Amino acid sequence: LARFAFIPVTDTVFYLLGSGEYDELGLVDVLRVIIQVLRDVLGKAPSAGLLLDKYTKLCLVVDEVINEGLLEAVDKEAIKKGIKGKAAWE
Repeated sequence: LARFAFIPVTDTVFYLLGSGEYDELGLVDVLRVIIQVLRDVLGKAPSAGLLLDKYTKLCLVVDEVINEGLLEAVDKEAIKKGIKGKAAWE
């Protein structure tokens, strides 16, 4: 059974699709962490233009949270620490 959640932020809507043990509330919690980390990393609320300009940062954050389809990190500080050690091409 697939579930999805979305959160609008400025002019962007973040979607997350999941299945298995994650219900809609769990997906919303993961999305909130992703958005909070993006705010910290980008220095302001993510918008469409900013995300296009900083697409690499977006990819690093998502890659740190979701690895090969599995949820890995949902701790804000752990995510930020993890992306500091990665280069954009890894």
